[in-house]
Amino acid sequence: MTNDDTKSGKLTGLWQWSMERFPVFHWIFAAVLFSGPYVWQHRFGSEQAGSDVLLFFTSFCFFLLLRVFDEHKDYELDCKNHPQRVLQRGVISLGDLKVLGIAAAIVTLLVTFLRGNEDAVGGLLWPAYVMTMLWAGLMAKEFFVGDWLETNLPLYGLSHMAIMFPLSLWFMTLTNPSLSNIGFLDVLVMGVNFFTGAIGEVARKTYAPSDERDGVDSYTKNFGVAGTTMILNAFSLILVAMTAIVIEGHYFSVLSVAALVFTILCNRSYRKQPTTEAAKKVENSHSLLLMANYTALLLGIGFL
Repeated sequence: MTNDDTKSGKLTGLWQWSMERFPVFHWIFAAVLFSGPYVWQHRFGSEQAGSDVLLFFTSFCFFLLLRVFDEHKDYELDCKNHPQRVLQRGVISLGDLKVLGIAAAIVTLLVTFLRGNEDAVGGLLWPAYVMTMLWAGLMAKEFFVGDWLETNLPLYGLSHMAIMFPLSLWFMTLTNPSLSNIGFLDVLVMGVNFFTGAIGEVARKTYAPSDERDGVDSYTKNFGVAGTTMILNAFSLILVAMTAIVIEGHYFSVLSVAALVFTILCNRSYRKQPTTEAAKKVENSHSLLLMANYTALLLGIGFL
């Protein structure tokens, strides 16, 4: 086999891995989480080196880096539980993913450097970037208490969702490098990203009692069916309220409120009859809520 064949095989393997472990949905999710801080701060940001497309690509690279971290962290467990995956079958190696992760990290560093001109001196761009990368590194090491965190899913989820705050601030400063202080509404935009991630995390780990498996934790195992739906309802209400405040109660809030009512009804149906189908409706309805809420946020900001 020639070097060209080897390289072609590695590239094909990385593409297969991407479609399996970092599919298009994750690309969209990265763009969505970047778009809120981006549109919010774009009102104030001046023209800088690097296009808008490059900034969105940078957000994609960061989430790709997080996935590479997870693949290294969970490798042995995935070999046991998911031997059919591309990485576990040996199509690619952890070394290949390490190269991919380093490349993604370099992109985030270079773009941050390009955005950090004289207007960024004394601003929050570099502190936000460093905080984000440090938190990502701690997540990769599971905060050095991995055995304990793995037995406590709520704290595990909270520790990982907390990255949304420095990450959102970094996204804001990439858009507006001269940003040197943050106000109440800036914090709310960060909170929208936090609760967007938190709702997605809880909803995708909400199962019917008959679908619970040994060795696979879930929020319904920790809080029960009623407790999990109460958490989802509370998080969803907070998310929609934050968004409404940011866009000053613009009529686009109707999108969020309508989706919120639908999720509450789906949660109620699931609580009464916690079947596999009802649990899937809970997950899908909250995905709809997140899309509707972000649509309301972006359109609402555009009319401020």
